Amino acid sequence: MKKTMVLAWCGISAMLLTGADLSAAAGFDCARASTKQEKLICSDLQLSAADEELARAYRGALDLSSDKEGLKKQQQSWIKTGRDACLDAASMLAAYKARIAALEGARQKSPRDTLREANERFTFGGKPINPRMLSDLLPLLSDTLPGPVAVDIEGAGNRYFAEISAPEKGVVRATWSEGAEQQIFQYQHLGMLANGMHAVRTLASSGGSGTFCDLLLVKFIADTEYTDGGALRSRLIMTRTGAFSLGVGYDGSIKVEPCRISIGPGGSGIRENAQTEVLSFQ
Repeated sequence: MKKTMVLAWCGISAMLLTGADLSAAAGFDCARASTKQEKLICSDLQLSAADEELARAYRGALDLSSDKEGLKKQQQSWIKTGRDACLDAASMLAAYKARIAALEGARQKSPRDTLREANERFTFGGKPINPRMLSDLLPLLSDTLPGPVAVDIEGAGNRYFAEISAPEKGVVRATWSEGAEQQIFQYQHLGMLANGMHAVRTLASSGGSGTFCDLLLVKFIADTEYTDGGALRSRLIMTRTGAFSLGVGYDGSIKVEPCRISIGPGGSGIRENAQTEVLSFQ
């Protein structure tokens, strides 16, 4: 690899900030490097290689992105607050690796496509939303408020480990153990309102005789967060927008319409002999 050739990003910050096309950066001459960061990149073989890899990842993500201007702004921000904030080669290499990983993830599916999938199918990456994530948005029996009100959908790793199954059509169940007790939490997606909120019927059981049911309202939001090296990572957030207790063993009817939800009587708890409740939404 010739040192007279820029390896993707030498001088790239100036090109991005002036609106120049990134693809033209592949032939930039390192002799024109002017800033301390650009000179560091051109003088370090590992950074030069990472620089070239980043350029490929960026071009690939840009080709597939449905929000090209948004991705360009993210990249500009990373150059200023991520790459150029690094004081040595080691920290800059870590920043490059984090940004490359973020861009390669963006190539797989854009935030807009991920949001569309969640709203249309209530899935993420082709799989049902992990039930334990919805469980986190409901309060403990001893509390009145949930505490957590949002979860990062991609974070369904060890924190939300469970055996996921679909015991019947439209129902998704998570089973796991806490000590000697088996925990079960399942949900049924009932539909989406005109304002983008999803209505979900939930059922929780922790080994006792009761099964506690709730109507949970959630909404998906696509945004970004800063990660190691100052890189921006796209994420899908599920936020709690409301919750209504259905009582123990609720087996009644819930009807979801564009601007309202009707909850019929049922179960052996607070709604056993209740009148149909109609909730209206803007």
